[in-house]
Amino acid sequence: MRIEEFARYLYSAIKNLDKRHLLFREQVKKDMILLHPGEWKKETERFQVKKIQMLILVLAAGVLLSVLLFISEWTDTVLKKGAVIDRPKEGKVTYTLEADMGEEKQELAVEVGERIWTKEEVEECFEAFLEKMEKELLADNKSKEHVTEPLRFMTKVQGYPFTVAWECDDYSLIQSDGKPVYENIPEDGIWTTVYAKITYDGMERSHPVTVCLTSKVLSPLEKQEELLRQHLALSDDASKYDETLPLPIMVDGTEITWKETREYTFLYVLLAGIGIAICLFFIKDKDLHNEIAGREQELVDAYPGFLSKLTVYLVAGMPVRSAFKKMAMDMGRQKSFLALEMKIAVREMESGIPELEAYRRFGNRCQNSRYMKFATLLTQNVKAGSSGLKQLLKQEARLALEEQKNDARKKGEELSSKLLVPMMMQLFIVMVMIMIPVFLSF
Repeated sequence: MRIEEFARYLYSAIKNLDKRHLLFREQVKKDMILLHPGEWKKETERFQVKKIQMLILVLAAGVLLSVLLFISEWTDTVLKKGAVIDRPKEGKVTYTLEADMGEEKQELAVEVGERIWTKEEVEECFEAFLEKMEKELLADNKSKEHVTEPLRFMTKVQGYPFTVAWECDDYSLIQSDGKPVYENIPEDGIWTTVYAKITYDGMERSHPVTVCLTSKVLSPLEKQEELLRQHLALSDDASKYDETLPLPIMVDGTEITWKETREYTFLYVLLAGIGIAICLFFIKDKDLHNEIAGREQELVDAYPGFLSKLTVYLVAGMPVRSAFKKMAMDMGRQKSFLALEMKIAVREMESGIPELEAYRRFGNRCQNSRYMKFATLLTQNVKAGSSGLKQLLKQEARLALEEQKNDARKKGEELSSKLLVPMMMQLFIVMVMIMIPVFLSF
């Protein structure tokens, strides 16, 4: 079954169930009656079927993309054998894992570094490099004499080719990631030293940095996280020459089960696809309703010429009905809304509907005050005779032309206001282009 046939089947099924017009709004029917008076039922069905086709395609695309993301997320696993992670071949990778410790679950960002190989001595770095390295080492701390926040153990310093590895004088005070072990730090603080192993082009130099660690009160959750990070750091240091990093499965008597955290991107894409499809479904109704404004403007613009041409035929001695019919025939196969409404009025008169009723219906279908006034003039003329009709139509044509001029003048003023900002921007750009060479010449 093709998509169009399936969409048509859905339209027929939903139309019978949608008694309150929640999906297929009544406004669409009203707009179609105005835009396609003779074939509004057929055009309404075609419009709704196209909307359903679009809805099906958008939903299908969203579902397909979400399925692909689901397969990608759930097949690309990080954990091996429950508590082992493969190290990357180069650089460092951070994985977000969930540590299940029985009653408590802790989500941690586990940084896994590349396999480290033994290196030869490195050449001594420059003083400027040491100064910048020590400044970046402090991170959020204000000075080396008062360190309460984690130190930044960077491996690279921007602008220099050196590689830096860090060692701590006492790992019971500072972990390998630079975070202080707050429970081992006395209240009055303690001095300790970290060493920067600076390597470059086969040369090595060790640079000590002495800092004063100050205690910081930790919450129970922070203490638990701190303890877990300590075990992770010890495991990482012990296996840095291995291909894998074994995660701790027992910390302080608590068994830990590691799980990978999922982003569930596929679910967000699926929901976004459904939301976009629904929005597009109803936006099409709004676009259809906006066509009514274009129809009304087209009828307004055609009104002065319509009156002038009808007046010419009447002056030539043609009856109103004949003049109206000739104008409809002259328009031939034009696809304008005025031509369509006039042809419908002529067909109604030929089918036996009274002339007065046909003119009244013509004005009502146009849904514009000008055409309603015109229909009233014709109705009064048929009732009272043709005396004075030509003069009334000439006067109405002049008024319509004046209104059209005023509308055009008003639109021009609005357009000038909108163009004011772009013109000011262009003026500013020109002034800048002129002034910059002048300033540069001094």
